Parts: sequence; C-alpha cells; structure tokens
Amino acid sequence: MIDIRNQAGDRLLLDDDEPLTLEQAAGLMDTDTLPGGFSYPISFPLDGCPPNAKFVGQSHRPSASSAMELPVRLLVDGGLYRNATLSYKLDNGRGSGTLRLDYSASTDELAGKKLVEVLNQPVYLGAMNPNQLPARLGEIARMPPGSFPLTFFPLRNEAFMEEAFTAASLVPPVATAYERATMVNEVDSTGTFLTDNLGTSAPIMGRQLVPFFYLTWVTARLIEQLGYRMAGGWAAQEANQRLVVINMTAMRSSGRSGIAPAANELSEYWAKPGLHLPDMTVAEFLKAVRERYGLFFRWDSAGRVCYVDRFADLLAHPVVDLRGALQLEKASITDATRTGYSVSEYVEAGDELRRNASTREAITLPVQQIGDGKTPVKLRVGTTQMIREIRPGSMATTWDVPIIKTPGNVTDSLYANSERYLNADGSRKNTLGLLILSYQGVTGRDSLGRFYPLATAFPPGESVTLAGRAGGWLSGLRNVFLFRSLARTVIQALLLPVAQASGLLAGQRLHLRTLNGEEYTGLLDTIQTELPAHAGQVRSRLTVRLLPPTGTPPAPAVRPLVYVELEQITRDRLEAKVPYPTAQYPKGLTADTYHRWATLTVRVWADSGRSAPATLSDELVLTLRVRETNDPAAQGTITLAAANPESSMSVPVTQAVQVIDANFEQAFSLVIYVGTATGTTSSATVWNRKRTIQLDPGEGYILL
Repeated sequence: MIDIRNQAGDRLLLDDDEPLTLEQAAGLMDTDTLPGGFSYPISFPLDGCPPNAKFVGQSHRPSASSAMELPVRLLVDGGLYRNATLSYKLDNGRGSGTLRLDYSASTDELAGKKLVEVLNQPVYLGAMNPNQLPARLGEIARMPPGSFPLTFFPLRNEAFMEEAFTAASLVPPVATAYERATMVNEVDSTGTFLTDNLGTSAPIMGRQLVPFFYLTWVTARLIEQLGYRMAGGWAAQEANQRLVVINMTAMRSSGRSGIAPAANELSEYWAKPGLHLPDMTVAEFLKAVRERYGLFFRWDSAGRVCYVDRFADLLAHPVVDLRGALQLEKASITDATRTGYSVSEYVEAGDELRRNASTREAITLPVQQIGDGKTPVKLRVGTTQMIREIRPGSMATTWDVPIIKTPGNVTDSLYANSERYLNADGSRKNTLGLLILSYQGVTGRDSLGRFYPLATAFPPGESVTLAGRAGGWLSGLRNVFLFRSLARTVIQALLLPVAQASGLLAGQRLHLRTLNGEEYTGLLDTIQTELPAHAGQVRSRLTVRLLPPTGTPPAPAVRPLVYVELEQITRDRLEAKVPYPTAQYPKGLTADTYHRWATLTVRVWADSGRSAPATLSDELVLTLRVRETNDPAAQGTITLAAANPESSMSVPVTQAVQVIDANFEQAFSLVIYVGTATGTTSSATVWNRKRTIQLDPGEGYILL
C-alpha cells in the first residue's frame, strides 16, 4: 500500500490502481551533475474528496494564497521510505502533479543562487576591540583544522592595492603613514599579525587582512542549506580538513575610532563567508569540488544525511550481500563505454604569474589522459604558486609563502577612494576562480628557525596540484575516470523486502549472483522500486557498475617528481665616468652607470622539505619568464618597441645544483650630468631599467 502523509499526519487518498515507480541514483558515471531527487507523476482525486482537499490545505481553491506544493512523507507498509515534495495542479477535478524524492521546495532555487547570497551570515572572530585583533588572529591560526570556519596565513600579492593609492586617498584623509603592502595577513618576526592601527600614536595603514575559509566547512554549510547533514569519508580525513579556499577580499581591520562604519561594510570583528568565496552558484561550487576530488554525493532522505565519499571510501564500505534475493528475470549486461578522457587542471587567468609571456593567456598545465583522450574534462579547481623569498622586515631571512598577483578587494570605507573598493551594490570588482591550498598551521619555519602560519600547495601526502607523483591524479582521481571508462553495467530485477529496499543507498558495494550462478561485485548506481508493495516485498531493478580488475590498465610510468627553486644572489656596481672637458662643457660630462647583477642558481630537490637533492637520470627542462620594466621618464624608453616587454625561455638542467646565469641583469641606470662654466649642473636619465625572472610551472617538476 502506498501511504503519503503531510506534516499534519493526514493521508493522501489514491486510486486503488495508482502505481508508483521510484528511483534513486548515485551518478557514478557522471562528471557534471549533482545527484538528488527524481520526479514521478502522480494523480489523485480532489474535487468532491474532502480528505484530499484538507491534505493540500485547500491550496487548490482560486482564492487560496498558499503554494500548490508541500512537503510529504512516503511510507510503505507503515515505515518511512522517503521524504518528498508534492507539487500539483488542478486538472478536471483531479490533482495532477509530481512527487519528488530527496528534495526540498527550495532546492532548485538555492542551487542557482550565488555563494555570496547563500552564505551571508558573518562569522564572529572573537575580538572585542582593535587591540585584541592581532592576538586573536594568532589564536585562530593555531586552531586545529575544522575547529573554526576560517584561518589566516601570509600570502604574497603585490598587486592587491593599486600603486596610485596613497595616504592622501584615505577617507577621510588621515595624517598617518600608509604602506602599500606586498603581503596579505603579514606577520612580524615574532609571528604576530600586523593590522591597521589607526588609534595608536604611530598609525600605519594599508595592512590587509584576508580570511580563508575551510573547504569542508563551506561544503557542509551548502549541504545544510539543501536540508541535509554532511557525513562520509572525505570530510573526516585530516588532509581534506586542511584545505582552504583562496580569495583576495580584505575584511575591515582598522580601528577607525569615532567613525561609524558605512552601510555596506562589515565590522573588523566579523568575516562574511560569501565575500571570501568565488563568484559561483551553489551548484557550480559543489560540482567543481565533486569533480576535482572525485566525490560521490549520496543523499539519504530518510535520515537527511548526504554522504560525501571519495571512490576509495566507497570501495572500503562493507559489502551488502544480495546473492540470496529472488531474481525476477535474467540479468542484462552492457559492455564498458571505454571513453577516453583528457583531464586538465584549472589555471587562474587573472593571476599575472600564470599568464603566458607572449600571448597573455593562462598557461596550460600538463593534461592527464585515459585511453584515447578524446573527451576533454576541464577541472574547475586550481591552486597558486609557492615562492621562497626574503621575509619582509629582514635583510636575508628567507621563508616559503604562496604567491599570486591579482587585484584584490577592500571593504573598509577608509579605502573608498581605491579602485579595489566594493561596487555601490556591495559586490566585488575583482574575483578569483576556485583556488585551494593546504593550511599546515603555525608550522612554517624561516631560515632562522622562527615559526609562522604556513599554507602550501605541497603538504605531506597528497599535494594540492593535479599532476605529479603525489598529485591528485595518481592519488585517486585517475581511478575514478578509469572506473567510468571500463566499468561494465549489469541490470538485475529482484524481489526485496521493503525494509531492505528502502535501506539501500546508491553508491553502496553489492555482492550479487546471476541466475546462472555467476557471482560479481559492483557499485549500485541506480535502484528503481515499484510500489505498492505486496506481502511486504517490492519489485526492485538495480543498475550495478562492475569494478574493473585491479591494475587494469596499469598506472603509467611517471618520472619521479622533483621540486625546483630559483636562487638569486645579487651584487651591485656603480661607475662614474668623467670625459675630458670641452669648449662647450668646460666642467666635463659625467656619466653615472649603476648595475645590479644576479647569479641565478637552480636547486632541484627530491622532496618538498628540501631534505635530499634530486638525482636526475635525464635532462629536466625548466621554463623561466623574464619581465622588464623601463622608466617612462627615461629618454631611451621612447626608442623601445615595448616599454615593459616579457619573454620566456627553456633552460635544460642536468644537475641538482646548477648555475644557469652568472650575470643576469636585474637593474641598470644611466644618468648624464652636464657641468657648465658657471658651475651649474643639469642631468638627464637616459636609461632606468629593472628586470625580474621567475620559474613557471612545467612538466616533471613542482615549484618551491
């Protein structure tokens, strides 16, 4: 008997012959959609049927203001089978509509909303005044992952604020020092976070604080918005709990004594999640995360739980033994699709460090391939580069930090004159795609052994990158695409007890037997159940994806991944040349030339911790990029085709430590001074040039 009840416990009366076939799916073979509920047609008497009119709350009447949609429970033989939503219309005196399982009335609308709309409740940081803020940020940075929604750590971004912004641009103008920061969440030599300190005797402004929310926390909140609680193996693993979402929106952090905050900004003691996440919809975000980490979302409407598991988690679950179930017909078997995939990692095109020097388009990272690779899959999750550099405030102490070069956003009205300030409607002017790093806590150590908060793309175990020996591809995602390509499909019709059928969850591992006695194991992709039940039994049609034999095909041989850093040792040289006096210039011409040279040394390591040099069995080809900046006021600049040219080069390396350029020019200037007979001196800058060089990502190595 089909028993549909509303929240008041009223029962919907159906025709005696009204059938209902229910389906639940895991989407094992799908890379793009989010699985969830399915709609089923349903018809019931309404006009002249007072119990059903009461059931729908009289919402079918023309004068009714309530929606013709309501949450219901589907019971079979007195037990809860699924939660559902009933949507209907009045057609010829009957209710005609759909019954949708594993669904709430707001699901479709919510999935299409932007993250900034959905996650709009600020997270309180726990500081009561500006003086408490630096210490509180340090406490948050030391918290174990998962114990707080967000964290803070230093990240280099010299493009966060525009160069034209100065202390005079502050609103209102403040007689204070302003420093255009090259870092967000900067910490001093003791590890203390630096914040805007307007209320002090020696105020310094420009220190931007950017909160980074944990990926599992964001995912759990979105699933809660859909009416479910997140569980499963993915979020339970500590390595995944450390993943954070990168953004470039600063929270308000100044003291601003006596100045009321503007209507569209947040207090310095709060962080609004949606402002610090990508400009994506809920569905886009969940699909991107699911796709990158090979996740399976399994929705249990009875318990209102969404199990989020990786492929390895599904294989580790206990097997459900259905070998003894009554088979209603012979099994049908379909061969594997043998689809070939080319899987590419997301690269943030807005990051100048990730653009091709000549085309200015985003660089292309190595593609991971299954079979013929004819089906492209572009992942929507990426990461940032890492850099080893001189720590701010130091002359020689080095540390490792993530780096990006992209415009940021400011929310404090003190910076209202900035190009980075929020739009009039409170939206951000500059956004990033979904970039991830792994936060390791206050475990980073600079070259003097001092600790600081560290986020990295190369944590112990699985790295955040896709490629490489420790990358996400070989750490699990490859097996997902192999399964989709090589899994054969078996469909079996069984007669199952109601309790057993309702307890099956798509994605479970099943052990079954065909009528011929052949046993097999596979993952349950879909289950269709025909109602009403008879004698406590329901007809169930199971679609099962067989697991390919282990090691089929074997993993490709991968050259050991190495870790590369570029060391630059600089030296300066100033020369002054005084030509012989002439009749026109009796005091002579003085030409001052200044050079800064650097010795470029590549160091190749076997591990990200730099504990052992790498052994290179063959040539490693590195990609380097050179940027040149010429002073527009210098007279020689006008003769150049491009004032700020860029170029890239490929450099072969065969040793763990190799000097690739002993005289790389970092800076050059030429100034001519003219002395006249009267003793006056005039000068002209002929050249004023700066050059930088960096390693770009490439095949077979990861940047440190």
